[in-house]
Amino acid sequence: MKLSMWMIANRLAPLMDIRASIHEDAKPILNSARLAYATNCVHVFAEKDYVVYEGEGGDRIKIYNLSVLEAFEILQGVFDYYQDWELRMEEDVRKGDFKDIIEQTEFIFRNPLLITDSNTKVLAMSRVDDLETMDSEWQYIARYGYSSLNSIYQIEYDELEPGNKEGCARFHWKQNVENANPFHGISKTLYFGGVECGRVSVVERNRKTNAGDVQLLQRLGQILQPYVGIQARRQEKPENPMYDYLFEQSWNQEALDRQLSRFGWTEDENFQIVLLDPVGMENGMDHAKAQNVIANAIMHNFPACLVLQKGPDVVILTNRNLYRDRVFQTFLVSFTEQNSIYSSFSLQVRGLENLRSLYKQASYAMQEGRRDKRLAEEDDLFRHLLRFTSYASRYIIEMPDWKDKICACHPAVVHFWELKVRKGKSEPFDTLKTFLESERSIQRTATEMYAHRNTITYRLGKIQSTLKEDLDDPAIRQYLLLSMMILEMQQEKNERK
Repeated sequence: MKLSMWMIANRLAPLMDIRASIHEDAKPILNSARLAYATNCVHVFAEKDYVVYEGEGGDRIKIYNLSVLEAFEILQGVFDYYQDWELRMEEDVRKGDFKDIIEQTEFIFRNPLLITDSNTKVLAMSRVDDLETMDSEWQYIARYGYSSLNSIYQIEYDELEPGNKEGCARFHWKQNVENANPFHGISKTLYFGGVECGRVSVVERNRKTNAGDVQLLQRLGQILQPYVGIQARRQEKPENPMYDYLFEQSWNQEALDRQLSRFGWTEDENFQIVLLDPVGMENGMDHAKAQNVIANAIMHNFPACLVLQKGPDVVILTNRNLYRDRVFQTFLVSFTEQNSIYSSFSLQVRGLENLRSLYKQASYAMQEGRRDKRLAEEDDLFRHLLRFTSYASRYIIEMPDWKDKICACHPAVVHFWELKVRKGKSEPFDTLKTFLESERSIQRTATEMYAHRNTITYRLGKIQSTLKEDLDDPAIRQYLLLSMMILEMQQEKNERK
């Protein structure tokens, strides 16, 4: 491996006291150490009370308190060290051992390193014991395994060799960005077949980088590129039967069954659809790239969710109620704060056949929420989390298809209705309806139902444990009553047939 005087100085600096005088553009052209001058070699000789390492163009490193022979052996050891490093990197790449690449290389850079793929997924990163000493972006990456969208469109890259896109660049954050104590550093974009497939970066936490760091980073990038590029091609999206089921006229039922089986799902699950839509693209970030970053971050952190991309949105299909899932909500609040995205949640409804209706619900909530001026004025981390129930009454009124209306009825109300119609247990449905129509008067409800006040109070407690809604909210009360009306009207329609 050919070295530059900068690379030699970087290796020696933490080990001994040196004095270096090196041109900024000193190239990695040096093959070995020599006790006599030879082209493209480092000449080692004594001068005054020190030993000189002299490269091409008069670049010098002075070593004190060593004999010429000792200095020569140390220098040859530096060449051997880099040669061994290069061989080990090539072997690590073949094995896909990015962790060892980081561990062996950060020792030379004396700074944290980060390797990501084309979707900004972390392949490996330096371990930092005290994360609070790092900037908020590094903390975010360490937590979620992906770069934030903010970093993608708020970090600027200045090419160190203008016009050479495969060269290294110095990166820095734009001014006035929300990143506590932002770090700068150097970075190399990885290309394979002319297509960007990843990035390797050095963060200037412990020391400022120099030309030797750039040269070493360039060599590391050259070693990484083929493997990362091949992996990126292998990960190109295959056909997705769930996408076809949701958005196309035809689908492969056998492939769909296999996909459901892989997630441990049946067609009778309680499904929910969540949409994520990146905003703030006026900052110059490609929307498709933003979608890829979001989709891959969700798949990485929540592998039990099926993630699709449709139009401007990332579509999440799950058999859990993610709106009430604390882990997902904590992730999403952090993700939304860091990445400027809207998220909308459909109801959780039983049956694969209802997925298209659930997608309509999430899309409607996204549409209405994004133009809700009240939300835009709120200073609340949750303002971009859009729940369908907030817009359900209008949706039910506007939808022409009765299947969509029925699917949009509140799930707890549907449950109470099924208890009444199928099992003859009418108390939950009738009690809730009477209570809401009586303007939440327990006494009036008791009178209407010929029941004791304590009985009504007890029933309402059990109803609320299933309902889990704020009945002080007039929009919720309206939605519940409308759901009851729709279910009763549907039954009347069926009886007239």
